[in-house]
Amino acid sequence: MDVANITRERISIDKTVAQEEERIKEVREVSEADRQKQVLILEAEAKAQESLVREVKEAQARETASKHRAVELTTLAQAEHEAAGKQAEAKRLLADAYRAEQAAPGLAEAQRA
Repeated sequence: MDVANITRERISIDKTVAQEEERIKEVREVSEADRQKQVLILEAEAKAQESLVREVKEAQARETASKHRAVELTTLAQAEHEAAGKQAEAKRLLADAYRAEQAAPGLAEAQRA
């Protein structure tokens, strides 16, 4: 073999090695980009999940507060209803007592006669 052939073979080998190194570099870069993409996707999913959990918990808290408020309003309404009933009964008793008081002199007079 002569020097020209050896040089050509050496250049060909170097070219093949360079091409393989470029392919390897490309594969590494693509793999790294895919890993970074996966990390970003996972972070976004985690944030979305966190936001969803927060919204659900807030909705549950609002629901619980609403139920407590409804119970409170119901209790207040029942108390007001009972108080109104007692007030009406008291007024009726007062009216009966007033009528009895007004009728007392006439009854006393009728009983003496």
